[in-house]
Amino acid sequence: MEGFVEALRAILKRPKSSAAVLGMVERLESFEALRLRCQSFPKLRPRVALHRSVSVTLDTLSGLWPTYEQVLSAPTIHEAIILGQRGQELLDSASETLTTHEELVNSALAYEDLSIQDLSERILTALSISHPDFSVLEMGQYGKRLAEEKTGVPTDEAHGIQYLTLHTVASVHMDPNRFNDVMAETARFCFANHRLQEIAIEDGALESLARSQRLLYESLTSFEAVVSRENDEKALLRRIIKFYGEVYEDVVSPLLAWYSLMAGIKQQPYPKLLKDDATNLAKGLLKHPATTTFLEDSGAHLRNAAQHGNSYSVDGHLVRFNLRSYEETLSISSVIDQVFSLFESISAMSWSLSNALSNAGHAIPLREEDAAYMKLSAFYMAKFYLKHKGTPVLSSEESSSTWAFLLSPGQDRVFELALALSLGSPAQIRKIVLHTDAGETPLIIPQSAYNRVALLSDTDAQPIDHMMAVLELRNDSTIGGRRLLRTSDLKFAAASLGILLTIKKDPTLIPHLRRVKTLAEAHGNQRIADRITEALRLNRIPNYLASARLSAKFKTWVEDNDAPSMPASYAVTVTK
Repeated sequence: MEGFVEALRAILKRPKSSAAVLGMVERLESFEALRLRCQSFPKLRPRVALHRSVSVTLDTLSGLWPTYEQVLSAPTIHEAIILGQRGQELLDSASETLTTHEELVNSALAYEDLSIQDLSERILTALSISHPDFSVLEMGQYGKRLAEEKTGVPTDEAHGIQYLTLHTVASVHMDPNRFNDVMAETARFCFANHRLQEIAIEDGALESLARSQRLLYESLTSFEAVVSRENDEKALLRRIIKFYGEVYEDVVSPLLAWYSLMAGIKQQPYPKLLKDDATNLAKGLLKHPATTTFLEDSGAHLRNAAQHGNSYSVDGHLVRFNLRSYEETLSISSVIDQVFSLFESISAMSWSLSNALSNAGHAIPLREEDAAYMKLSAFYMAKFYLKHKGTPVLSSEESSSTWAFLLSPGQDRVFELALALSLGSPAQIRKIVLHTDAGETPLIIPQSAYNRVALLSDTDAQPIDHMMAVLELRNDSTIGGRRLLRTSDLKFAAASLGILLTIKKDPTLIPHLRRVKTLAEAHGNQRIADRITEALRLNRIPNYLASARLSAKFKTWVEDNDAPSMPASYAVTVTK
């Protein structure tokens, strides 16, 4: 594209130059050859998305030369400018398409960075790259909104993060259009299915899904270990086929059983159906009108080949299958495409079933040790969030109701980080502890007190409202059992409100003054309470000289005291 633009600039600058004309002809020939090559290139995974991006870009750019050719022959400068703007819009559109794909690729590369052995960390890093405007703790809400928009069914935050992960990977390595279609179709199918509840209570139905998640993670981990070491293409292909077979047996089979029962294709009890041949279940789904699009094929030949290593051979770029029921020669690219097709389908089918079960009140019973092994817990995400924010965690501890983190010394954002973690933590977590010094007495702040401040910060609230919220927050927060509310806070608040009441006679200020008076009395500051009483009396019964004396006193308080401010500490405990 850069070469084409350079040739275009040259001919626009010197339209009668033979060298410029020849340069443009050469670029046009090169461009057309590339377009024809792209059209003939097989649209196979994992390059479907790349092919689509390049095709769209080339189709957009194909309109460039005709547009700029008209610029050269435009009868007026005005028409030439309009045509030039159209050409620039085409260039911008082509550049945007490529940039979008490049951003997705960078995200996927982070997911595939095997130098980071922790798969969960790679997933979260990839999400941070593909969605830079959201913190890890905000991903759930964003993913929830996006998933609900794309599928049309309710979603929770946990499935929102899963959706973002799958969507990012699918947008680079799978057929994004088909993935989105299958995701939406399966999500609606599962959510509206009247058999879901009765299947969920069958023996082993939910447990088999939990077990398949653990086995998928194990298979991915072991497969990645092979990929990171294996350099021989044939050996790698054999491992891919073997991996396909493992996933088919451990992950696909329970899914196919669930979907067969939900579609009414099968009626036997789930435990018995799980022993049925998975390939036959897949074929049944392919034939049923409600599920025919969920899979592209049954995958029988690859599944059987994985179980019988001598049933196929690799010769150059070809794979020859020699099974009793299947004989065919396929390109390696076609085999890889079929592998990705299966993952495309089961990713959507698994997410949709899990989401529907969650909506129906049936959580997949993942054991604690399995969740820890796969690092799927909210606690793990909290640790990743701190790391992503450049805050090293020296140690951490999790209980049924508490998260505790010891940070490296020198962190000056402990207060903000503790509140962010509290906002993003599950409901059962009632306390968040962050500190950099084990010996420092912690600042204890209720989440509800901060929520009032945060709510006002997100709206066009008046400064007085914000001051009162901070005042309440300091009153509700403690260090060593002592409230943070200071005499200076009360003096500043009373004086500010008193002066405004004297000047504006605004009745909406009276409840605020009364609240400050109550706080002053509760803290033993009767002098401040008396001044507020005087201000309220003078508002009812005006007296010019008395008001002037009181205003002068209030002015001194405002000048001598700072406004109530958000607290800061190197040890913070947020309670819910």
